Amino acid sequence: MIDLLKKFSIIIFVLLALIVSRMGISYIVILIAIGFIVSFINQRKREAIITGVLYALVSYILSYPAGLFLSEYMPSTDIVIETSVLTVAKDLIIGALIPMIIALVLCGITAIIGSNIAKAINKDKTPENDAEETYRFDMYKSDTNNPYQKTAEVKDKNSRKNRKTLSKLTPIDKAKIKRQEGEYDD
Repeated sequence: MIDLLKKFSIIIFVLLALIVSRMGISYIVILIAIGFIVSFINQRKREAIITGVLYALVSYILSYPAGLFLSEYMPSTDIVIETSVLTVAKDLIIGALIPMIIALVLCGITAIIGSNIAKAINKDKTPENDAEETYRFDMYKSDTNNPYQKTAEVKDKNSRKNRKTLSKLTPIDKAKIKRQEGEYDD
């Protein structure tokens, strides 16, 4: 269910936002909620911003024809206004860009907050066993003529801590570890 929500989160949240907006919730509150909730779920800001901008565009497209119904309440006297197709197109584009820019800013700010909170929460939840591979080399006094007792813990082969831990070992200790692992056959 969560994977499905993550894959189609943009479409799902746009539809949910449209439904919630028809219930009377403020446009700005919806944009803030989109930015926070979508980025919290996906842990990425991009989906939240795209969802907010798409919601602004779809809500503008849906609300534009509603303004045409007001023509019934206009005076019946004809007023001639000369206009061109380019002027109308420019006005429609500007009318769509303004709410999209507002959505971009509001969703962007709240997406940063939401994704950082989600990353902080998920960082605390990750178990150590799944996050890192742990290798433990124990060298102890036994019948194999190892007079030294040395323990080296190596975490995550590519980490800097690992390189420092291995670099602190002397060549003799490294050879003993290799001998114990069976890399050298005497």
